[in-house]
Amino acid sequence: IIELELDEEQDVAYRQAEEGIREELSALGEKVTKQHIFAKLTILKQICNFAPRKSSSPKTESLKERIEEITASGEKVIIFSQYVDEGVSKLEKLLKPYGVAKIVGGQTDAVRRNEIEKFKQRRDVPVLIASVRSGGEGLNLTEASYVVHFDHWWNPAVMWQAEDRVHRRGQTKGVNIYSYWMKDTIDDRIRQKLREKGILFEQIVDGLAEEGIDELFTV
Repeated sequence: IIELELDEEQDVAYRQAEEGIREELSALGEKVTKQHIFAKLTILKQICNFAPRKSSSPKTESLKERIEEITASGEKVIIFSQYVDEGVSKLEKLLKPYGVAKIVGGQTDAVRRNEIEKFKQRRDVPVLIASVRSGGEGLNLTEASYVVHFDHWWNPAVMWQAEDRVHRRGQTKGVNIYSYWMKDTIDDRIRQKLREKGILFEQIVDGLAEEGIDELFTV
């Protein structure tokens, strides 16, 4: 678990967005739904990745240091983000010098296969960046021994499913998993809520439908 603080630009943007969201949801009154709330909280979660119109942040500074260590040791790493524009795309540009492959929704089967094989077969491509939904299912990626969660889905079971791409038959190495959390933000509050509900541990969530966990978050 890696806990960081928002930089100055993020903090200003975050507090302004938070205040505006509170006012907007308050104005809706009883018409507020979970969909309203999740949509607005997504704005806050994306600011936790990057300040508006920025392509670097405390997360990326920490991530680059870890990528340098991982690649210098000859290992491979998968980085998951739930966002394409405010996650995968910016990370692809930032980490391109290290050798990057990418999996996102909307790719053709041929492009997807090529990106996967590039990561699996080429030593000069030690980094795979994937949206958690596109890269989190149906793949065997035991070439990697490191996993980074750049941000977090509402449901921790989705993250564990993504991690299982590395924890597959044929994995001969220990797997190191890093998760980034931003202090004093919605990140912290979601993690605390999951802790209160006792569902931060995989053995408890295993087999629980995603909708079941979503129901634990009330308006």
